[in-house]
Amino acid sequence: MLKLVALSPADGWAIVEANDRYLLVQPPYRRFNQTPVDETYIDTAVLQLGFRHLQDPMELADWAALIAHLNQTVAATRAELGQDIDDPTLGERTLAVAPEPVLDGILDQARATQLTDPTACAGLERMLSVMLRLDQVRDSQVLFAKVLDLQDAIRESRRRGDQARQQPSPNKCRS
Repeated sequence: MLKLVALSPADGWAIVEANDRYLLVQPPYRRFNQTPVDETYIDTAVLQLGFRHLQDPMELADWAALIAHLNQTVAATRAELGQDIDDPTLGERTLAVAPEPVLDGILDQARATQLTDPTACAGLERMLSVMLRLDQVRDSQVLFAKVLDLQDAIRESRRRGDQARQQPSPNKCRS
């Protein structure tokens, strides 16, 4: 059983209670887009990010039901507003108020994403650039080192990809 505790209806971000812990979920709804948060983050999301706190959390049977509900809510909200909403600053605003353990979890997820999905590099680089401007990252040796390490891993991944593309394929005929 999942409980939808708070959501941003125009973009589909939500805070969900699952297995006695809170998760910040965001589109696209995949496991790596679930960040553990503590209960105090709900107030931050509501007061600073414009999330709507559900006084009576909505209970949903499983993740499929949650995702269907969030997708329907986003579509209805956007239709009601008469426009497609794409707020590129939401991610920055979310990172800016995230406590250190949340940022640490996001970096761990980013590392896992980078290792499994090389096409995510551009988005990860933008996120890391934003993170380097955050006081809580600059003030934490651990977070700062993780950001720099992940940037290095992305650069190395790109370098290896460039080298692989420059190597002739052994199965191709050479002219």
